[in-house]
Parts: sequence; C-alpha cells; structure tokens
Amino acid sequence: MSKLESLTKEQEALMPAIAEKWINIFNNNATWNDEKVIEGVKWCYEASKLSPPREVVICDSPADCQIKANHALGRTIIEHIEPSSYLSYSDCGWVSFHDFFDQIGVSEDEDFRKFRDLMENGVYYSILFDEMAFVSKPPVAVLKNEDDALHCVDGPALYFSDGYGMYSVNGREVEDELIEDGFTFEDFQNEENEDIRACMITIIKEREGDAGLLKFLGAEMVDEKTITHNDKHSETHRLYKTKEVYDFIQDHKGRMGQPYCWSEMVCPSTGQTYLIENSAAFDDAIEAAKFLRPAWVPADLPYTWTQFAN
Repeated sequence: MSKLESLTKEQEALMPAIAEKWINIFNNNATWNDEKVIEGVKWCYEASKLSPPREVVICDSPADCQIKANHALGRTIIEHIEPSSYLSYSDCGWVSFHDFFDQIGVSEDEDFRKFRDLMENGVYYSILFDEMAFVSKPPVAVLKNEDDALHCVDGPALYFSDGYGMYSVNGREVEDELIEDGFTFEDFQNEENEDIRACMITIIKEREGDAGLLKFLGAEMVDEKTITHNDKHSETHRLYKTKEVYDFIQDHKGRMGQPYCWSEMVCPSTGQTYLIENSAAFDDAIEAAKFLRPAWVPADLPYTWTQFAN
C-alpha cells in the first residue's frame, strides 16, 4: 500500500464519477444478478466467521423482506424485524469512499473488493438470520428534486417492482395518505409538525400553483417583498391572510376577531416552502418575518444575512 501525499487532476476528476456510479446503482435493477448476490451474501457470513446460511432469499422490496422473514419465523401476523446494519443502501457511502482509493491504487484489500463486488449488484436492504438471509433488490424508480433529494408530489418518490413505495417531499419522508388521499384546510390547521405542514404547501403549489394555494387557504396575498442578501443570495417573503375573520383568533396586540395570517419562507438549504402562522396585525411581509425571529433578536435589526471572511 502506497502513501498518498496529494491528488492528481485525473484522480480529482475520478471522484464525481465514482459518486455517480454508486448513486446510479441504487436507481435501478440494471446490475442485479441473483447468483452473484447469493454467493456474495454467503461469503459475508464466512468472512464474519459464521456458517453460511442454508438459504439466501431474494426479495423484491424491503416490505417483501419483512413478510418473508416473518413467515420463516412462523408468524401469521407481520411484526417489524430490525434489518441488518450492513448489506443495505447505507453502505454505499463508505464503499464509494474506499472504492476511490482502490481505483487509484492506494488501497489493495481483497476482502473489500469482494464486498464491493457484492454491493455493485445493488443490494438495497437485508434481514440476516443464522440460517437464512433475506435481501432486497433496489427500487425500479427513484424520483428526486433538483437538489438530489427524494421528491414526488403525485406518488411514491421511490418504488419497487412489487409495488411497494416510499413517499417523500423534498427529502422529507411522509405517510402515503398525505399524497394519495389528500388533506383539507382543517387538516393543515390541526397539523402541529411544521415540516409536514411545509410538505402540504409544497404539494399544493406544485400541483395547482400559487392560485391553487390561495384557494386552499381561502386567503389572499397582502404583501410580497424580495430581499437581496448579497450578489449570490436573495429570497422572497410573502404575507397571506384569509378573507374571513374568526372570533377566536387574536393578533399579537391582543385584538380578537382577526383573520388567519401566514408568512411564507423558503429554507435556503432544502428549498422547502414553509407557511408559518403569524400575527394578522402585520401588512408588511418583512416586518412580519422579523416578528418570527427569536425574542432576543433586536426588532430593528435588518432582515439580511451578513457574511464575514478571514
């Protein structure tokens, strides 16, 4: 094994190619090979000083693994079985890291290469017993947003050949009912988790646009302002209020009989759109946003980012 002092331009160029390779492995079933997977799983047992399983069961999805593993235990009611911490999609991070060093000749570990060869088939999930192993093929489709996070507002963002799917909005896993069954304004108001509320807003905006969102809320936009933080970053704030007022709603000045009011903000790191309930006393989107800051932030402090560099 040689010592690495620095990377050549060719080696640096190899990094994104290897990352893309491991991402794509879990995007489809193209590399899957039953015989190689079965052989590789048995080798993993042996490398761990264990007797190889008498059977390696190939499954179509994580749900299929759970069902077949429960049946192997003689259960008629399916109970969750903790999956293995290895032989799953989570391995692709550390495997891709060592794959890079192997390909540039820094590391030459034959055991790693055998494990890498197994994972290159796309083993997505596994449940490992002493005598039986259950391993899942990768999904047949993976849908993502422009930030490479799992995302779909019309169905599962990730689904398998047997129909099992996982639902996600801008990288946030959600229950399938949220997308398949829909939700009402009352559901939105009663939801206490702001991330789930943000997912609801994203679903409506992507399906029906801003007009659909206003209709859903029974609201109108009363102000919109764009803040330029620097030459690379800007953000738009919007303030919404319902047309109706409600006897039980109170603004921050203590006045009852107010409309619902929300400030719209977009998370700069995830792109998730949040509607945060606010006081209806505001008519200015920036002043309303400032009101949502922690109490210790001075009210007269501008709503802009300041970046310092050494």
